[in-house]
Amino acid sequence: MNRTSFWKLAAEFALATSQMIYAQTAGTYPQAGDSKAARLQNHLNLEPDVATSGPGIIPIGSSLTFGGTNAPDTYSATTTFSSTPVVVDNGAVKIWQSQVPTGPTGEWDIFYLQIVNGGPLAHDINAYWDILMSYDVSAPANFDAVVNQWLVNGTPVTPTATIGGPSGICCPVSSNPILPGGGYYNHGFSVPIAAGVFSNWRQAFATPYNIVTQGGINPSTANEFVFALHFTLQAASQTYVAAHFPYGTGWSSRLAIGAGPGGATADVHFFDQTGAPAAVALEGQGNQSTQHVVLAPNAVQVISADPTQRNAPGKIKVNWALVTSNAALNVFTLFDYGPTAAPTLVPVTKIQGSVGAQSVAAAKSFHFPASFYGPLGYNAGLAIANPNSSTTTYTVTLLNADGSTKASIQPAALPPQGQAIYVVTDLLQNVITPDPVNTFDGSVVVCASQPVGLVAIGVEGGAFFTTSVTNDALCP
Repeated sequence: MNRTSFWKLAAEFALATSQMIYAQTAGTYPQAGDSKAARLQNHLNLEPDVATSGPGIIPIGSSLTFGGTNAPDTYSATTTFSSTPVVVDNGAVKIWQSQVPTGPTGEWDIFYLQIVNGGPLAHDINAYWDILMSYDVSAPANFDAVVNQWLVNGTPVTPTATIGGPSGICCPVSSNPILPGGGYYNHGFSVPIAAGVFSNWRQAFATPYNIVTQGGINPSTANEFVFALHFTLQAASQTYVAAHFPYGTGWSSRLAIGAGPGGATADVHFFDQTGAPAAVALEGQGNQSTQHVVLAPNAVQVISADPTQRNAPGKIKVNWALVTSNAALNVFTLFDYGPTAAPTLVPVTKIQGSVGAQSVAAAKSFHFPASFYGPLGYNAGLAIANPNSSTTTYTVTLLNADGSTKASIQPAALPPQGQAIYVVTDLLQNVITPDPVNTFDGSVVVCASQPVGLVAIGVEGGAFFTTSVTNDALCP
């Protein structure tokens, strides 16, 4: 990602003629190896170059380009992210870095700059000054807090005011969550950062540099600058497979998508059995192959097949849906059946059967109990959908009540984004002897070569019921 200008964060500001703008807030560390640095490492319980339990968003040892303008010279040095100090700018500047995890998904990355001869951070305090760097990002993350700090001979300067007025450098504090002493601590925002090299990160700049006096910082004596950036890993995309969404010839379906307390954004893509995008007749929307849903905290959005299509002429349309989201969801699919000879809008009392199932994440193994035949005419059905961009093979195995294998079959492979539906007794023909008196009780195991979605239903005397599915099958 390339950023050659300052960040426009919620708490950042427009650039005025003589105003400093910070892309981040920074903090200052004593030089690694001196007594103050040792005390600080003890305070943070941090071993050099060890991210004890953090995500390593900026990998320790990764490439780092660090430099600036008038800081005190104009230079750019190639180094690595490390707690070992290095001297750059022809011996004028010493820099080093450290990392402090804030949990398994977050970290502070701290950058230290010290003028070797003890002089000011800017060679010319009446001229433009900036700090510019490029660094590696190992995974998508959010930049969500920053501390900037000036020091004089290792002692942090506690700022007295915002620099540049009400819309200037925010926010002066006497303490902050990562660096000892005061500084400018800004948080409460969230800026997405892509994985890869982040180039031209302009941490701070001032025109002219001596504007820092507005914050109680003496530009002629401040000879160290430290800034700490906090990153949090972005939540992994959540994927759910609604493996069956039929409508027509008496059938209709609806998809209910529920968010948790943090809300969610979700995208729904419909496919047919061949894997082609499906234009599904949706209630009030016409034919649609995708849906974009923004859910407030704890909100629910229902996507329904057009009820006028329940008994429209033609064949049943068998589709399935892939739901992706930036947060966890509760996805529930309901499909029901009404008589094809009924009017288009079938009254609820005319629905002959309905069944719902939770749509969960794709998996490679599935296991569900099943009963067949007997006086109540039991049976079971399954729909399996392939959310992958490559062909998936799978097996369906019938187990006896004691867990032993009765039969196994490998149906035709699923094409990319393809789907198949089966009645188990049709799939495993001549395996279970039809018996109007004795029920065959057992279970069904499905093993796939890559993660797929599956929904299973039971049938009792023509009525549907939901079947519990687990992912505990031991597949080869």
